[in-house]
Amino acid sequence: MKTINLLITKLYYNGNYGIKSPSNIKFYTSQISVSFIILYWFVILLKILKPAFNIGLETNFTWLYILLVIVIFYSINKNTWTINQVENFINGKENDVTLNKMMWVFWTMLIIPTIVLILI
Repeated sequence: MKTINLLITKLYYNGNYGIKSPSNIKFYTSQISVSFIILYWFVILLKILKPAFNIGLETNFTWLYILLVIVIFYSINKNTWTINQVENFINGKENDVTLNKMMWVFWTMLIIPTIVLILI
């Protein structure tokens, strides 16, 4: 959960330049972005496991994906830091190094499943 908290904080911090007060919209947008990243990993896992278990379903999983995004967002919203905790973490001067490293985590979380999808 700490990585998810830091990733939400980094995405919120990148979208929050120039804003003096906390922005709930930016905070929820960051949580939704992390929810979609987790869903992306789930979709790749489903594509890997479908041929492994000979699942012959050729159905459309759109409703499943929509439901999963809602469930993932709900669990992220309930179990991660609040906007005040995120703001306090951003304002800490010693936390800049940690936030800068989280950009690498963000890109690797997007690139690794993309490479796997290309290889499949």
